[in-house]
Amino acid sequence: MANNAPDQKLDPRRKIFFKRNLIDEGSLQKSGNRFILKFLKIYEEHITDKLKTVIHGYMSEVLHSIFFLGNIHKKKIMPTDFFAEKDLLKLNNKFSKPFNEFCTHLPTRTPFSILLDAVVKIKGSQNETQVMEYLSTLLKELSVPKPTKMTYFNYYTLEATVICICHYETTGGKTTNKFYGASLSCKGLRAAESLTANSSMQIQHSVNKYKSSEEQHDS
Repeated sequence: MANNAPDQKLDPRRKIFFKRNLIDEGSLQKSGNRFILKFLKIYEEHITDKLKTVIHGYMSEVLHSIFFLGNIHKKKIMPTDFFAEKDLLKLNNKFSKPFNEFCTHLPTRTPFSILLDAVVKIKGSQNETQVMEYLSTLLKELSVPKPTKMTYFNYYTLEATVICICHYETTGGKTTNKFYGASLSCKGLRAAESLTANSSMQIQHSVNKYKSSEEQHDS
């Protein structure tokens, strides 16, 4: 990967690329554009409440994850290629970090995993029905087209196919908070390997940190 993020200017050639490829309903560019603008709407709905800082972090993380996937795609997609110019300027002003770090820093998870985490934060982990209904509505609004024989190999959806919800009971029958997870929602060996490896590293780091704290507590 490059050491520095490329210049984020929407020159005439990129504008043509944007208009041409945004027509392709099943492309990463189209899916990414819809996903980002939908998440931006969620961000704007919560900009005045106590979740503002948290949702801002999720929005930045979504941009980073999608920009990274575009950067390693077989047909490289720059951050500027995901937006019309007005949306590009708006997002770059508010979330400059992912625009600068998408090709120098790895994302920690897929866009859908970030979306799931945000929805659980908004609705509450114990409100399973509300979480699932909210997600269902969002996915319908994204209007992701189904692949056909003609579009299958260019088809790229950012939605997960499986969502897992789990909890466990403590001694005495008390139930813990519910935990949510989603299947890997990216396409291509390179993207899958990159995000799976980085996710595994994050988990291992958390395990090592927990073990270290336990050893210090016992000593």
